[in-house]
Amino acid sequence: MKNIPYSEATQRAIQHEKAEEFGQAATFWRIAESFAVKPVNQDWAATRAELCEKRHSLTERRALLQESASERAKEAAKTKAKKKMAEALQSHMNKSTSEEA
Repeated sequence: MKNIPYSEATQRAIQHEKAEEFGQAATFWRIAESFAVKPVNQDWAATRAELCEKRHSLTERRALLQESASERAKEAAKTKAKKKMAEALQSHMNKSTSEEA
């Protein structure tokens, strides 16, 4: 990536944060941190980068949890359907054997 000034890096980071693209935002905050001249700006950019990295990690984990919860719900529905079918078959078999006797 070409060298960009501190202010441009911060603006891009802010845009990515607003779009909830925290991985990209963290990258631009790290770039801003490296170009900041004042220690207060370096600290601010480092803090924002850290926050965005954590939010990115949380977002990824939440997506994985939602995906696994969806898969568990599908499996539970399949199990419930199988149990219902087994009960229906058992009921039918019981009726058939009682009629024969």
